[in-house]
Amino acid sequence: MNRSLKQFDNFLYEWMKQCPFVAPLKKEYGPLLRKFNVFEHPTHIEFNIIVLDSSARGQGILTKIMNQVIEYANSLGKPISIYPDETQGTPEKTLIEIYKKFGFKMGKRPYLDCEGEMVRPPDK
Repeated sequence: MNRSLKQFDNFLYEWMKQCPFVAPLKKEYGPLLRKFNVFEHPTHIEFNIIVLDSSARGQGILTKIMNQVIEYANSLGKPISIYPDETQGTPEKTLIEIYKKFGFKMGKRPYLDCEGEMVRPPDK
C-alpha cells in the first residue's frame, strides 16, 4: 500500500470510530461473523457490513446484533444508515426485506447524496 493511501486509511479509521459493542460481539461469535463493522459518526451510526457464515443463519444472531445497534443508536438519538449490498451473496431485494423488519426505510440523509441507502430514525 502506498504511503498516501495508508495515511488516508488511518484517517478513515480514526474518523469512523468503531461502536463499543462491536469487539465483544466479534469475540462472542468468532468465526460465525465473517465480516462485521458498525461505525459511529458525529451525526449517525453507519451499519457498514455484516456477513454471517452460512452455518450461523437461522440462529437469531442477526436479530441480536441489530437490536444492539438500534439500542445504541437510540441511546444517542442518532439515525442508523445501511446499504443493502448484494456483493456478499444475498440478493439486494432479500436484504431490503430483512432491514425493513428492523424499521429501516429506503431514503437518504439530507446532506449525503447516496442512492440505495436505508435509514432508521431513532425511537422517540
